[in-house]
Amino acid sequence: MIKYKIKLLGLIYEIFLRLPTYKQLWIIHIFFSFIFGFSVSCMFLSHFHGNLLKNSTTLEFFDKHRRIQRYRYNFRRDTYKRKINKIKNEIKELEEFIVKFPSASNINKKRKELEKKKKELQSKINSYDELGKLSYKFVSPSTKNIPKSILHNPYNIGKLKNFYQVFGRSPKRWFIPVPSRLRKEYA
Repeated sequence: MIKYKIKLLGLIYEIFLRLPTYKQLWIIHIFFSFIFGFSVSCMFLSHFHGNLLKNSTTLEFFDKHRRIQRYRYNFRRDTYKRKINKIKNEIKELEEFIVKFPSASNINKKRKELEKKKKELQSKINSYDELGKLSYKFVSPSTKNIPKSILHNPYNIGKLKNFYQVFGRSPKRWFIPVPSRLRKEYA
């Protein structure tokens, strides 16, 4: 038992002897420094561009997408309502035609068309009901074909004022976190 422990300790000692020293790890240090610097730079640029220059904080971004999704959802529901009402009117016209002219030459064709319209109406009603069960959050937040009134940012105060609101008026305080006792900034 003691022999095995000594052999195990000897193996562990040899492994430690084969580990590279800090002088041999310079390439790994450079690699991790590059990765860290790259990730910090990407994070800085994305925050600077997205939050400051485009004037969209996280809350404004989510509010914009919520408004877009609600618009798309309501647009879809209104479209389905219009289609359903159109089909109902066509069915009503066909039923009136069948009642008024029961001996017309094309009555069988009109009856088949009426059955087809009723099936189409039922499928539209089912899809409308399924859409009603969904939340507006399941609709695409894409900005394609959205009116500008929906895309308008009510919180927009301009790029420079937004920059001052985030960083403050004094350039001395942009890089050093100095608390401000006198709130003369835009915040």
